[in-house]
Amino acid sequence: MQERTKQKLPIIIGVGLPLLLVLWIILFVYILPSIFVKPKYNFIYVTGYERNYVRVVDGIIQTAPCPYVETEYKNCTHYLKDINFYLYDANNDENIPLTLSEAKEYKLDSSEKSPDGNVLRDNKDSSGGFYLFPFFWGSNASRGYYIGKDGGLRKKISLKDSYYNFKFLGWILE
Repeated sequence: MQERTKQKLPIIIGVGLPLLLVLWIILFVYILPSIFVKPKYNFIYVTGYERNYVRVVDGIIQTAPCPYVETEYKNCTHYLKDINFYLYDANNDENIPLTLSEAKEYKLDSSEKSPDGNVLRDNKDSSGGFYLFPFFWGSNASRGYYIGKDGGLRKKISLKDSYYNFKFLGWILE
């Protein structure tokens, strides 16, 4: 009996270790963040080619004056049409489109850290994936934004048009 177990030990380890690794990844990437990362503050962000002309001054969203001369290639009446405002609802992982006038009604905290201590990070700003030599050598191939405490668990969130043209404006203060 004992000799039979010794013969099967390499098979048990060969099958068991990859299964444990998969369970470990599922636990720390999906299950624990969904349980423990519960942001309390929503935020507003802007997307679009002209997003850099939107800023927050004293907690209120402002747009810069027309950045183009009327005779140049772009008409000043259209530059704000390239900008899209969204309210990210943290409870439902939902993006709610806003108009400029609706977005200006909110009082924002434009600091990096929310009042409850969460931070919004792009995956490329983090230390990267995971490293488990010699099996995996992680990289930032999984693009996207994450919310969570610095140095703690973080949860991936879905944002609209966030691949290249995303700009965080601020946390909504109630």
